[in-house]
Amino acid sequence: MGYWFKLTLASYPADLANGTTGKLSFRMRNDGVAPIYIKGHRAVVKVALMDNATNVLSTVTLKGVNPFAWKPGETIAQSAEFAFPKNAKGTKLALGVFTKESLANPDIKLGIANGTALNWYVLSDMPRGAH
Repeated sequence: MGYWFKLTLASYPADLANGTTGKLSFRMRNDGVAPIYIKGHRAVVKVALMDNATNVLSTVTLKGVNPFAWKPGETIAQSAEFAFPKNAKGTKLALGVFTKESLANPDIKLGIANGTALNWYVLSDMPRGAH
């Protein structure tokens, strides 16, 4: 019962470098029977820069990405620009959905594999030579 979010596609420029601005585009499908409802909260989506052990080095809130728009039975395309300060340890990008922007780790799980113990979903390793 409720929402069941599934990340179905994610992409960013092949030449994205750690320390540069890039655009993340993704599609989220709600295979549940209801939209998200969080009384008194504003859900947000963040992207994280991680090291090889999936430790979070830095996060950025994706402006204009609204989980309340992810309606049941629909797939919605989302995109937002992001940038991280250059960090030599940064090797992975991950996505997370939060009920509050102030939280350090996502508290909304996605219905897909590849989640970390702290509910981040690793998108991929950064392009080679981008660290």
